[in-house]
Amino acid sequence: MWVGLDVLLNLDERIAALAEPSSAARARRSDLRAQLKPQANRRGESGKAASALLAMLQPGFTPTVEGEVLHLGLAARRLRIGTAQARQLVDLGILPSCYALGGGERQHDRLASDVVARLQAQLSDRISLTNLGVRTNVAVKLLVGLGRAGHLRTVDNEPTRLLYKEMQFHLSAIDELGALKRKVQRHDPADPGRIRLRDLFPALGVGAKPWVRAILESADAGQLGAPETREMSKATLNVSLDWARRVVRGKNAWACRREIEAESISLIDAEEYLNMLPKDTSCLIAHGQLQRGGVGVTAQSVRRCSRLFVSTKEVGVRAGVESIQVAGLAAQAGVARPYRSGGFWPRDRIEAALDLPPPGSAALVLRWAIDSPDCADAG
Repeated sequence: MWVGLDVLLNLDERIAALAEPSSAARARRSDLRAQLKPQANRRGESGKAASALLAMLQPGFTPTVEGEVLHLGLAARRLRIGTAQARQLVDLGILPSCYALGGGERQHDRLASDVVARLQAQLSDRISLTNLGVRTNVAVKLLVGLGRAGHLRTVDNEPTRLLYKEMQFHLSAIDELGALKRKVQRHDPADPGRIRLRDLFPALGVGAKPWVRAILESADAGQLGAPETREMSKATLNVSLDWARRVVRGKNAWACRREIEAESISLIDAEEYLNMLPKDTSCLIAHGQLQRGGVGVTAQSVRRCSRLFVSTKEVGVRAGVESIQVAGLAAQAGVARPYRSGGFWPRDRIEAALDLPPPGSAALVLRWAIDSPDCADAG
């Protein structure tokens, strides 16, 4: 409790008088309570003498914080969080506090200012996922992948996890992203000599897509491109056709198929793994092929679907035609979709009917393939 200096004058004499078990002492105790009430919640100085007085006025009061203390609302403002969040930190013991007397039977939390200052410094050296994306013009999905892979420094401690739902990064991530972006060439995906990574991945077949490794290795090799004015994202990142040919022929380690390590994956990751569109995975879920579980769908059902079905996008890349032409080729070969609402095909039947080369084979024909000295030995 904050106690005014005027109340503390001659405090030793007042305490000695209050120690006498008499009706006069009880009366004086009531007078002192009346003097203390107007001083409640007023900033000032409190010390051992004030604590002794408070302990006598209300038995059971045992202050545990010494030095400058803050009330809960002021601590929340300094931490730039809501009062309810500050209360949660106190309840969990992250912010130690003591109780001070309030009006009537109420008690108020008081927090040591040095503890609040330490937490304030801990929370200030960070930037949120959204703000980092805005500041660097990089899509949040790429930032999440780089953060989870350990290529961007994240802030992951108990207070941060409790206070913020989205991923938090250390401020050094801004410089780390700046160094990466300086390696990126300024090329538009519409450039005929370039191909988007998103269009390249289906040529590698099904599997978890190595976005982070592809970005880092392509950037180090000077092959990664992105538009000058648009956000750097999965939809805009591109590589040269020479580099793409090397990837498809297995000249890059990240082109190897990657399996799912977790028991479940998100729907977005399942779409990338299967090279499918959201409507395709929704169709598979509706017909019981993809099983809901964990963070999205179970890894076991994703692997099963990869063996049973192949996306139109992957068929088009492996057949060397546009995706819109796949339906016509399938009709000529007598292959029908397993479900009318799905844009995918029975894998065994369409691969046999169209004689599709396996992903990454020397016989793979790509609609964007060109002759290149770097790929002369690719076969």
